[in-house]
Amino acid sequence: MMTEHSHKMTTPTLLFDLGGVIVPWVGFEALAKMTGFDREEIDDRFQMDPATRRYERGHATTAEFCEAFPRVFDLDLTPEDVPALWNSWVHPPFPGVVEAIQSLKATHRTACLSNTNALHWDHVGAMIDLPGLFDPPMASHILQAAKPDREIYDMALAELGNPDPADVWFFEDTQKNIDGARAAGLTVHPVDRKHGVLPVLESLGLIS
Repeated sequence: MMTEHSHKMTTPTLLFDLGGVIVPWVGFEALAKMTGFDREEIDDRFQMDPATRRYERGHATTAEFCEAFPRVFDLDLTPEDVPALWNSWVHPPFPGVVEAIQSLKATHRTACLSNTNALHWDHVGAMIDLPGLFDPPMASHILQAAKPDREIYDMALAELGNPDPADVWFFEDTQKNIDGARAAGLTVHPVDRKHGVLPVLESLGLIS
């Protein structure tokens, strides 16, 4: 016999990536224009250089990153030029997204999990009240782990109080991170980075 509890629907926790989901991130396109490299080559260069790779995981300082960045991409920039350029590629939130998440907070727990870095985190934090919108706001450079590694999804679940991973709906735009989240048992809703998360929230009936 079904108990009252067994057919009660659990309200999912809504977990959001930031770049391409909440805020547009145009760094790949901008770097492609500046360097002639394709997205894969740009990604490879980020991953191959210790300073740029470790910055996302909180293991390199902003100064080390700014020193390395022009070298990694063969750019004629000084380290002092880097912060403003780097932050210029993170645009203000997609229209309506912050308001939509704000309204969802009345019925759902909302959190974020982003591969980011100290410069971008402060920059986004100046545009969005991250602790006000997300409980909790989680970032790779603070957790010192990055998507798509299993470790960061497990850490995020622990921060959320170890819910059933399937009850955590994750909104993400990058395929390898989608795969990583699915492998960790999360329910993943892919997002088109050109449009952000609003159309997905509408299609799920979370907002009208």
